Amino acid sequence: MGHDAHEQTVLQTSQEASLAPFQIEKVRGEYMAEEEEEEHIFTIPLSKCKNLPRNQRARAAIKTIKTYVGTHMNVPESEVWVDASVNEHIWAKGIKKPPLRLRVKAIKFEDGLVEVSTLEE
Repeated sequence: MGHDAHEQTVLQTSQEASLAPFQIEKVRGEYMAEEEEEEHIFTIPLSKCKNLPRNQRARAAIKTIKTYVGTHMNVPESEVWVDASVNEHIWAKGIKKPPLRLRVKAIKFEDGLVEVSTLEE
């Protein structure tokens, strides 16, 4: 029984010799995903919101942000969470005058949730 276990260990290590460390963990079944956060910076065009009636523009801008980020991060709109700082920036001049474009940072977490916040430079 000890001989078979040794052969299995030798076979495992020979297979693992050509793999990267994270792949070895996956082969062994010990793969523990770290905090894999995908981070992107987007410049979102909001100029199409200016074609809407004045009393709908800021709301449409928020919806446009969710749609844009959801499309580019491959998640549904319902999984996109807009931070209060982005909301305040959109509504800063009121409902009638949202910005024409907005630079944001989007972070996609392991569970598929995407957080959108303003880009702090």
